[in-house]
Amino acid sequence: MTRRTMVGAALVACVLASQANATNTIRNAFTARYPTTTLLTRTTAATGSACYVCHQPPNTSAAGNCYKDALTARLNAGRTAAQAIADVENMDSDGDGVSNLDEITAPRADMPGQIGYNPGLIGPTGADPCSANSSTPVTNQLETPPPPRCVADFDDGSGTGTPDGGVTIDDLLYYLGIFEQGVTAADVDDGSATGTPDGGVTIDDLLYFLIRFEAGC
Repeated sequence: MTRRTMVGAALVACVLASQANATNTIRNAFTARYPTTTLLTRTTAATGSACYVCHQPPNTSAAGNCYKDALTARLNAGRTAAQAIADVENMDSDGDGVSNLDEITAPRADMPGQIGYNPGLIGPTGADPCSANSSTPVTNQLETPPPPRCVADFDDGSGTGTPDGGVTIDDLLYYLGIFEQGVTAADVDDGSATGTPDGGVTIDDLLYFLIRFEAGC
């Protein structure tokens, strides 16, 4: 091996080591900030590497997704990994209408026990809107949280308690019925007007429901 080759190999090793250290620092800061999310382990299972929370398969040295772009901007501004992650959590990096924080910490109804959607990917297949191939699946999993159910949407007119995405007289009639019976599903507020259930069915629940019904949600 020539001296030039040895120097070149050493430089490559240093660059790779630096990249690995940077990745570990960000990963550790992410885990410390969001200890309940399972996004890293889910991404590993789906793609083979937790690096694809931020990067595009199959090359982690290539440009990353929308979330990585946001982090990179903060890191380039002199912020630490922990600070950068905190700085961007109220942003909506992928433009899907949900903040990074809410995506990372949202429990998944479609995957019991899993917590978190990718804040840099969107849609049913986890595509990256910031990449040149914005329709190419990355995780092949849903990465945009479904909208929360309107608290006043209780029934579709069938009398079975099936929400239909709208607020009509059917919802009012159904709710009054289960409220009168003291059914647990009628527990929608604890008196704080925040929509926080308290395990009981009281006048607070009825008043909160009527307010949300009148507002259309």
